[in-house]
Amino acid sequence: MPIEAHMLCASCGACMRLDTGRGLLTCPYCGREEPPPAGEEPIEVLGKATDRLCPACQSPLSEGRIASHELLYCNRCRGMLIGMDSFLGVIETLRDLRLRPAGVLAPRDEAEASRSYPCPVCEAPMENHPYGGPGNVRIDTCEACAVNWLDRGEALRIAAAPDPVQGAPTCSDYIDQR
Repeated sequence: MPIEAHMLCASCGACMRLDTGRGLLTCPYCGREEPPPAGEEPIEVLGKATDRLCPACQSPLSEGRIASHELLYCNRCRGMLIGMDSFLGVIETLRDLRLRPAGVLAPRDEAEASRSYPCPVCEAPMENHPYGGPGNVRIDTCEACAVNWLDRGEALRIAAAPDPVQGAPTCSDYIDQR
């Protein structure tokens, strides 16, 4: 099912749609097809602005989704507010759509460790912490509201990280050996 990916056709300027079955952006007007640009999440912006403000740039968040996973999206800075119950589904969808093999990622930017965003739901400070899974990113979490804030490109960094290796040692394996 094609979804509007918030990118414009280079030939005619219309909104491109993501054909999730083929992993291509397609133009419904002129028929142009191209792979999605690197670093862009395939967000279907539903066009409805909410009363919630982006914690990064204070713009109104819009309703959106990735596949069937609903989220709030900032059209200005392209950050996403994802419910904790949808988070893994969003990452798995992005992993299914990735066009290049998983690779080595640059270290996360520790300068972000001192920032503090307000939760768009309750306005309390969100906890900024390293994401415990792959991707080498810091995310912002409000446990009380059960939401995660991801800055532009962070969901793709998580999805582009190497797949877990079956049978590889885990931290608990090393602790047990001590």
